[in-house]
Amino acid sequence: RPDVAIIAYDRVTADRVHIVASERGLRYGFDYGLATCDRRIQSLSWNALSGADVDLYSIGRQAAKMVVALIRHPDQPCPSRLITPQWHAGCSCLPPHHADAFLAQQERTNK
Repeated sequence: RPDVAIIAYDRVTADRVHIVASERGLRYGFDYGLATCDRRIQSLSWNALSGADVDLYSIGRQAAKMVVALIRHPDQPCPSRLITPQWHAGCSCLPPHHADAFLAQQERTNK
């Protein structure tokens, strides 16, 4: 059967996907891959969840500076900003049937 990957908007959506899949006997990292576009601080309790760590505080400050610049100089366009999130690998989006090896490695490292 084909490999399946689910990209969830945020941690809450990933939780819901995980719950529904678990009720159907499916496991992330084995039967399907699961990642989120926004891991933020609430995801620290689910370290296995793969996804992008985004610094929303920094993004908000940059946006505020851009608005102020537009107010001060409405005839000058704001320069573009590149936002580069950090990827957290976790084990929820490993190829099917590779999560066991990842989790075993994590356990050896944490001992």
